[in-house]
Amino acid sequence: NYALYPYDADATFTGGVVTTTLQPTQTYNGAYGNLGYALMAAKSATNNFSFRNAGSLLRFKLSKIVPDEFTLNSIKVASASNNIAGEVTINLNNTEAKAIVTSNGVKEITLADINYAVTTDVKEFYVAMPSMSFADKDLTVTFIFWLIFISVE
Repeated sequence: NYALYPYDADATFTGGVVTTTLQPTQTYNGAYGNLGYALMAAKSATNNFSFRNAGSLLRFKLSKIVPDEFTLNSIKVASASNNIAGEVTINLNNTEAKAIVTSNGVKEITLADINYAVTTDVKEFYVAMPSMSFADKDLTVTFIFWLIFISVE
């Protein structure tokens, strides 16, 4: 018995290998961060599954944006040399069931629709990625802000 999270109607399974998609655009949900994109998989001889992380989560923690009229719109993570999203395979026959980008790969992931005006509270944001190592200065992160105009009459 095998299981995959999150659910993907287009996922395929052959010989213990799951093929699914790690989305290059992940839509932020304030209720649970972005954890719904985190790839997890499980294999069990019974129906008692212990899920393992097949991918990674890159976490950002923001405490204050100055000036206050800026709103965080999105976060982009890009690799200069590695595909970090696209079609992935997860070999559940291996001890490490890691998501590996195999085709239709892209070098950028966007956490979109954040629309968060950071004030004094601390907010965490997560970007789901494959588990991999990066060379020094290979990975860049860009925070995209909107400037909010307020008109007072």
